[in-house]
Amino acid sequence: EDFLLLLPVQACFLMVLLCPKDRHFWQLSNFDDGIGTKRRQCIMAFYKRCLQKHLYYHGVRKQILSKNPSFTPFIASLRATFSDAQFVACIRAPQSAIPSQLSALLPAVKFLGFKKLPDEFSQSILDMLQRYYEIIKQQQSANDLQTVDLSELSANLYACVNRLYAVFNRNLSKDFYHKLQAMELNGRKYRSRHQHTLSDNSLIDHQVRQRFAPYWPMVTLLNQTAEVSFNETHI
Repeated sequence: EDFLLLLPVQACFLMVLLCPKDRHFWQLSNFDDGIGTKRRQCIMAFYKRCLQKHLYYHGVRKQILSKNPSFTPFIASLRATFSDAQFVACIRAPQSAIPSQLSALLPAVKFLGFKKLPDEFSQSILDMLQRYYEIIKQQQSANDLQTVDLSELSANLYACVNRLYAVFNRNLSKDFYHKLQAMELNGRKYRSRHQHTLSDNSLIDHQVRQRFAPYWPMVTLLNQTAEVSFNETHI
């Protein structure tokens, strides 16, 4: 999680768990619009230097793959900092994503002495996630961004990854091709042990459905109507 690189410059959103009412950390959840230009530029310059050092250590001809939903509100800044960046938005139904996100925060909250997530905090997270869905919806027409439904990724890993590579004009190596096939078989067998519902967090299902209706469902990589060069032997 290279998002943790931003801890020294107080730009990692996870710090909101330590200071849940601190306006500064909540502003990070709306980074491109909620943080001043000079501050944004300083943070992105620091992040870029960290990645440069990382790539220098691991050698030439490498490419960073960063996975973190907390970078969703950073898309414009990331695009300005890394002109050749390409984005894959992994999405799923809000009724599943919201309780999962809240549940992921619960261990840290308990470690800090709380028995459960405060309702006010949960509502703030809900506001943040709604903003994330809105950002992705607005960005869907961008040439450097593709949306992938996590259920599609789980059921059709090779097809999703192959199509992503085709859209972004990249080629799958034969080695990676075989790894994807093995991973797809294992992924179909996987079942999460964690089962969460909106009621676990005092959030009512129909209210969430209504609130997120403008953003869900979304057009995703495997159901988009735009013509894309897709070749099952794109190796």
